[in-house]
Amino acid sequence: MNENPKRHKLPNVFYRSLKYHAHLLHGDCVEVMREMISDERGFKGRIDAIVTDPPYGIDWLASDWDEYDHRSQEQKTADSETGDSCEKVMFKKMSVRQEAMPSTAADAGLSFQKWCEEWGRLCYALLKPGGYILSFGGSRAHHRMVCGLEDAGFEVRDEIQWVYSTGAVRGRDLGRDIQSVGGLKPDEMERLKGKNTALKPAHEPITVQRKPLPAGQSVTTCVATTGVGAMNVKDTRFPSFEERLKKAGPAPPVDRYPANVVVAEDEAVMGEYTKFFYCPKPSVQERGGSIGGLGGEKFKADWDAGRDIDAHPTTKPIRLMSWLVTLVTPPGGLVLDPFMGSGTTVRAAVLGGFRGIGIEKEEPFANLAKRRLQELEAELDKQGKEEIQ
Repeated sequence: MNENPKRHKLPNVFYRSLKYHAHLLHGDCVEVMREMISDERGFKGRIDAIVTDPPYGIDWLASDWDEYDHRSQEQKTADSETGDSCEKVMFKKMSVRQEAMPSTAADAGLSFQKWCEEWGRLCYALLKPGGYILSFGGSRAHHRMVCGLEDAGFEVRDEIQWVYSTGAVRGRDLGRDIQSVGGLKPDEMERLKGKNTALKPAHEPITVQRKPLPAGQSVTTCVATTGVGAMNVKDTRFPSFEERLKKAGPAPPVDRYPANVVVAEDEAVMGEYTKFFYCPKPSVQERGGSIGGLGGEKFKADWDAGRDIDAHPTTKPIRLMSWLVTLVTPPGGLVLDPFMGSGTTVRAAVLGGFRGIGIEKEEPFANLAKRRLQELEAELDKQGKEEIQ
């Protein structure tokens, strides 16, 4: 009997690094993961951990990559076969969303939750029993994602808060409407002054969930036999974790237990908060380029014009992703990011000596992830040559 040539081979691979055990896949993660768990591919129950930053469902800057697609599978297939343009498809997506979703916020939230459950079930099938999924979310819709993943079968174990002070207020300043509204009485104008519809965002939640352990098996037995089921506290203590990242020698004498809070400010600003892991937002250099300020003007202009992009507007810092990957992945383990973006999770896997798989639907982001991974490979190769010399 001939062995299936597709067995344990990833679908939709557009770039692979055999030396550093990294694979980048291009396509809709739901479709790609569905093929991965098929008997033909055989990846069901083979992933050690999932660390991801999915769309928050808030249409960031009215961007299609930050929303979820409500079209039926039949409609997606029809659009693909007719070769409809991105503009037509976007119009259909918006039309279907408006028709399928009642106007209430509760119904919109349920729709997002069902979408999270859909991709969550595929993640659940791919993970080993006891494997963790860490997923970022936005404060307005995070609870829906948490419930969607829980409905997919995961156990909620914790939540990590990444706290920072550089968020941009995106609410509506009602005081600015005084002139445009017109006909307002003095007391009505006074009520509008100093009013806004939003607070300044200063945190991002990261849900920590786990696939249940094998039936009748203790967590001790599960970890001893498979390497998954518990978090890697020893290698994520800090500041020793930071020293390992820098390869700067032995760990400092103070070694703190990892907490469920990560802060983005230094000691001078945060005071007592330095007891938590410190991780600032990525610099322009780390992003790979400028997005044009807090509003992302340059990124949006390049995206709308169909030009190559040199930075992702919501890139997470490699320091943070490295810490998260190390927290839930066994040594040499396989970590998956279904919403790869610019590829930071895969880069973190490479830096930590893990194996990484990233999936990305949007071609500009996939190309950016490829470029960033190639740059990391070249840097590591250079370091290796220097060490040999």
